[in-house]
Amino acid sequence: MRIRAREATPLQLPAVLLAGMSGAAAFNLAPVLLPAASDALALSDSQIGYLMTAEIAGLALASLFSLLLAPRLGCAVLCRLGLVGILAGNLSSQYASGFEGLLLLRFLTGLLGDGLAYSGALVLLGRRSNATAAFALLSLSNMIYAVCALALLPPLGINWDWTSVTSLIAGTATLGLVLSGRLPARETSKAANLTHLHLTRPASLLPTIGLFTYAVNLGAVWTYAESLGDASGVQGGKLGLYLSLSLVCQAAGSLTALAMSNRIRRESLLLSVLVMQCIAMSVFSFGGGPLAYLLAISLWGFSWNLGIANFLGSIAHSPAARPLLPLAPGVEALGVSMGPALVAVFLHRGVVTTVVVVALASAISGISAIFLAARDDQRRRR
Repeated sequence: MRIRAREATPLQLPAVLLAGMSGAAAFNLAPVLLPAASDALALSDSQIGYLMTAEIAGLALASLFSLLLAPRLGCAVLCRLGLVGILAGNLSSQYASGFEGLLLLRFLTGLLGDGLAYSGALVLLGRRSNATAAFALLSLSNMIYAVCALALLPPLGINWDWTSVTSLIAGTATLGLVLSGRLPARETSKAANLTHLHLTRPASLLPTIGLFTYAVNLGAVWTYAESLGDASGVQGGKLGLYLSLSLVCQAAGSLTALAMSNRIRRESLLLSVLVMQCIAMSVFSFGGGPLAYLLAISLWGFSWNLGIANFLGSIAHSPAARPLLPLAPGVEALGVSMGPALVAVFLHRGVVTTVVVVALASAISGISAIFLAARDDQRRRR
């Protein structure tokens, strides 16, 4: 990845990536974080859902605050504040004695921790000469972090109880704080000034709206991945294997985005993402059988991760949309949470049909928004 000379400080990129990984850790470790909370405090399924909703709500609200705080404090300070919030929130959560107290703590962790760290990291990555490659690297890092934690730690004798999970997230934030001295110094150039908002033109909102609708696709498919597998006749043991393989394909999608960021136009890559999404949804609908399910879920995961780096890159490289980059974590989280909600509303039409329709509609509308924004940018340049 080509970087500017002023960006070549040793450990600067790892420091930014670690801040972003810390901000996304609770979301990426949700498959073990939420059951651990349930076991520790004897929570019901609905209470578990409220926990993640509270943290996502805090993250989304923090993204809005980041839009105002980043130009005043600097993104490095924003990341440090967020890392401290993640550390304090996860350690405090170990001492929660009831659902209401834990709900408040997880909301505050999202508000004062996850959202600030992730927003600050995204803006810093967006300032790099090849922002799309930087976002792909963050996505890949998050995937490696989650896979290693979920697959490698249990054989080492680490049980996924509440203390262990929250300690792992707190430890990740601590390492981020250790490296936070390497975060880029505050920039004062016009290019880095987030206060120059160009919101008088509706087209400046298109990439952010596209990011939201594209994130709906992830929430719709991944939440109902098990149900899609059941409909394809996948047995319980093979389902876990297939989903693990799909995570490898998602990582491959991030690697492809990283490799192709300087070689193929973003619009061409997103068009290929749309084609792969259509093929994956067609296989879900008409393929049938376990191998067809494996093909569909793998192609879907590969293309989604290939797309998300380019969605974030389109925001970072657009002069009109760039000031809204701090909103990206909240917008993406809200989109992901909206996916299963939309599927649930229309579930009476059948799980496969509903998931396919919602996923395709979100992918088509999201990518269309990026194309419209690109045309508007070209018109302005001319």
